[in-house]
Amino acid sequence: MTTLILGFGNPDRGDDALGPIATAQLGGAHANPLTIDLAGVTTLICLDAAAPNGTPGRIHEFDASAAQLPAALEAVSSHGFGLAAALELARALGELPPRVLVFAVEGVCFDHGAPLSPAVAAALPELQRRVRAVPGA
Repeated sequence: MTTLILGFGNPDRGDDALGPIATAQLGGAHANPLTIDLAGVTTLICLDAAAPNGTPGRIHEFDASAAQLPAALEAVSSHGFGLAAALELARALGELPPRVLVFAVEGVCFDHGAPLSPAVAAALPELQRRVRAVPGA
């Protein structure tokens, strides 16, 4: 079983840096959704920030193996080509790994040059704990 942990986001835009920061701490890679090679991957774990939906720092978990991510998650992407669109492209091309888990943390500040907000920074240890609990991670 091959597990790939990918972090999505812009490291220079406040809470959008969550994906790259968390992934680096977990030994994964910062990703451009258009350049991901999924050959041989059996479990894909994606880490990304999401726009606030009531509680900054709240961690949402989605199993995208058999179903699309919620439409609300796609609508809040700060990327030109978001994570949900990348996963659906891989699904349409028959390249989506058998198991795809997405962890999205609600952010509050996506300003250029801003650091992680306190709420998102405080969520990092729990996010890492959840990812490490995934078999094979």
